[in-house]
Amino acid sequence: GKMIKHQLAPMAEMKSFVKDVVVGTLDDIPYTGGTINPKPSVTFDDKPLTEGTDYILHFDEDSDLGEHKVVVEFINDFLGVPSVEVKFGGNVETFLKDN
Repeated sequence: GKMIKHQLAPMAEMKSFVKDVVVGTLDDIPYTGGTINPKPSVTFDDKPLTEGTDYILHFDEDSDLGEHKVVVEFINDFLGVPSVEVKFGGNVETFLKDN
């Protein structure tokens, strides 16, 4: 059989691990006429995590009445941490693109 790379920690351990992962909130962003990809801070144990190594960001394309969201998806060592959705407001004409 294949080796399973990520063994899930016992639930209690996983919960405290997840608790140490903190995704910051985003303020509303004024319309600037350009594409904006605000990035929330993502930390584990008060240390910043690395985009692309520990997590990836997905920006929604929906500019519905200025409500936008970015989804933080955890990868690699942080696989198993539930994705976090961060909502923020902006002008209706603000378009977001996945970078």
